[in-house]
Amino acid sequence: MFARALDSRGAFEQARIGFRSANVRKACVVICTMLPLLLSSRGTAQTSSRHYEVATWEGFRSAALSYTFDDNCPNQLAIAVPMFDRFGFKLTLFTVTSSSWGWKADWNGLRKAANDGHEIASHTIDHQPLGGLSDAQQQAELELSRDTMNARIKGQACVTFAYPNCITGNSTLVSRFYIAARGCSGQIEGTTPGDFMNISSFVCGNMGLNTAIDMESKADSAVASHGWCVYLMHGINGTEPGAYSPISQDTIEATLEYFKAHQDSFWVAPFGTVARYVQERNAAHITETSASEDSITAQVTDNLDNTYPRVPLTLRRPLPVGWDSVIVRQHGSSMSSKIIKIDTASYLVFDAVPNAGAVTIIKR
Repeated sequence: MFARALDSRGAFEQARIGFRSANVRKACVVICTMLPLLLSSRGTAQTSSRHYEVATWEGFRSAALSYTFDDNCPNQLAIAVPMFDRFGFKLTLFTVTSSSWGWKADWNGLRKAANDGHEIASHTIDHQPLGGLSDAQQQAELELSRDTMNARIKGQACVTFAYPNCITGNSTLVSRFYIAARGCSGQIEGTTPGDFMNISSFVCGNMGLNTAIDMESKADSAVASHGWCVYLMHGINGTEPGAYSPISQDTIEATLEYFKAHQDSFWVAPFGTVARYVQERNAAHITETSASEDSITAQVTDNLDNTYPRVPLTLRRPLPVGWDSVIVRQHGSSMSSKIIKIDTASYLVFDAVPNAGAVTIIKR
């Protein structure tokens, strides 16, 4: 999770990456050397224990990145999903559910992708732009496509939506069925999107960002603003007749190499995972209930709707002097954790799921 990889592209690329990665590292230092603050003063979360800091992005990374693919284009399952699996990254497939759509949903392939951690999300029943539909028609598209996804893809709730042709509809209706919806206004989202029912994205391919440098530049901008960059893709390699704005698989792979090489700064995660993280982070409440010579217990809670699945939040707490090794458990299960040094102090960085039981930090 925190490993670094080396980018093996040519000398020119190495020089370009070296310059840009220096900026990335500088941005990371700004975040990672901050002393814990009262989260209420940051305006991102609430806490009753001054020791704890909630990471803006998972792992205290500087920016979040989401790759989203629309329209069921065949090369998404054939090429993109295996490629992302090789790099250890997960993507979002916004799926049209109607059997009359040009590319019928490959439910077996989608189920396998979901089982491997990719997000399968809604792109309506038959790809009708919501803006031209009545409220009743919009509701049918929103609700029935979600219900079809949930019936077909077990073990993963359908929680996000992408507007066909980027034409928005009745956002109040959309919010009844989804936690977030993707548009494509072409800008970096901030630490918290201004409108979860119209989160911006960048069209990629020959109608938008068409080179690795273009895409990586947007991601570097997200690092500078500690924001969220969402990519919107359709066809791959131009071999799917009718696919909108195709992009080369080599371009996608080059960006994944770059983000893998700098994964201490970039959090690459599905659209729904990032949206849920933001909502949990902003609603998190941390209460330390006990502390002794060899253990600390805390509760991590929020007031969000329990019908939607939660994702782990990354937290940081200074450790008492002499606590050189610890175990973190939540409701009896071991949680990801590591100890870092900031100046002369030791800090524990760990994951916890809101409303999933007490978190116990045990000195070893």
